[in-house]
Amino acid sequence: VGRQKDGSSSSNNNSFLGPAVLEERWQRFEEVVRSDALEALVSIVPGMVFAETVGLVPRILQPRYIILVGPQCLRVASVGFAGEPVIGDRPTEQRTPFVATLVTENLLDTPLDPNRQELVVGMRYRLRGAGPFETSIESSISSEAPFLLGLAQGFVDRFIAPSLADPSSWRLQLRCVELPEGEVQERGDVTFFCVHVFPADQREPWKVLRRYQQFRDLYCALAPPPGSIAATAFPRRHWAALAGEKLEFRRRCLEDWLNEVVREAQSCQPAWSEYISCFLEARLSTSAALASVADITAKQALAD
Repeated sequence: VGRQKDGSSSSNNNSFLGPAVLEERWQRFEEVVRSDALEALVSIVPGMVFAETVGLVPRILQPRYIILVGPQCLRVASVGFAGEPVIGDRPTEQRTPFVATLVTENLLDTPLDPNRQELVVGMRYRLRGAGPFETSIESSISSEAPFLLGLAQGFVDRFIAPSLADPSSWRLQLRCVELPEGEVQERGDVTFFCVHVFPADQREPWKVLRRYQQFRDLYCALAPPPGSIAATAFPRRHWAALAGEKLEFRRRCLEDWLNEVVREAQSCQPAWSEYISCFLEARLSTSAALASVADITAKQALAD
């Protein structure tokens, strides 16, 4: 608490807690703790309810629970990986490309049900893309720490998502892509494959048309390491137009390859994300998508 020039008190949250207020808040704190509300909130149940409510798979990976205590604040936060795809084989190390942070209302201001001796608690949440180095929930909690500390101390009173405020940090996050067998289109002497794009955040999927040469341009832009699945699974070029079984084989190979590069981009090759975003972005025309991939490749070549 500081003193302003006129002698009045001020603090970071512009309020002075006198003895009477402190006593009242302390009594409320004891009441909440004795109601067993904290024990009920420090569990996987709120996370499961959140996932089902927003349409995600009812699963939170590597969940951690944090009790936020401040001068006028008592909240429970939970942080974990949500959505799909799941990355990793060991159950204790599995993660997804998304970090979910759930925070309760201020429990000191939440009314206690006198009949059931429990709190009816509302929760707020935010879902953001995990950073390239957030391979464990501990690293994600470190990223969330300033926000959670500010919330506890009263400096932050709402959710702020830096990744949404900064368009340059945006990356496309996908559940999968599909190239349906019956949606291969012939336009003149050019064959187009219809790519169905399914976002991991349950938004509506969209479609883009891409020809084999555009897939090959993407392959060259990514330059996958020799011996990797992304390098060996790409179907070879034919100098004559394909039809029948050979065209169907190419369609299946392209679908498998594209899903593989999406998986690697979201797990171990974050630098690929910009290329894939340009290739699959619905608002770009076919020629614009190809030009964008070529432009990124040129920029990378100049940087190298």
